[in-house]
Amino acid sequence: YAAFSIHGPCAKIHDAVCRTKGAYEQASNGLRNILHYKKKIHCQVNTILSKINLNYLHDMGRLLLKIGVTSWSIGDLIPDGTAKAYYKILNIDLLELKDLFSRHNNLKIFSFFKKVHFFDFPLCVFNETLLKQPKFEIMSSSRKAKITRQIGYKPENTTHTTWVKQYQSDHKINC
Repeated sequence: YAAFSIHGPCAKIHDAVCRTKGAYEQASNGLRNILHYKKKIHCQVNTILSKINLNYLHDMGRLLLKIGVTSWSIGDLIPDGTAKAYYKILNIDLLELKDLFSRHNNLKIFSFFKKVHFFDFPLCVFNETLLKQPKFEIMSSSRKAKITRQIGYKPENTTHTTWVKQYQSDHKINC
């Protein structure tokens, strides 16, 4: 099993999200190498959505399918690390997320993957079509906090409960 973080369909978008020039080339080359040489290794791509890459979701899906990725994990931005300082600027409004996940072209691109995982989004942003798809797995932030801890979790900087409370307070909307 190998997981790669790719946050955009091109270097300009991915490198802007990562704030590291050359990050896209490294990640995409590593992914392509694993897919080419290690056919039996399951590869998953993780993408965190923010204002920077939200309009490129469909393009991202097309790229991943083109290079042979079958499992895609899409996560909402969590106010931790660098994202904590810029959270108010980078965070996507719930109504925008709801629109994003209901667009026909996004629904169609998701359907070509064997598995699509959605992490840390409130359930209210998903329409009935997405919620009923058997190959989609949706885990809200509160459920995730109960059953897992993220890699890189640093209790001295923040706690799971802290970011979940911050996230939930920023996402209070009746959608």
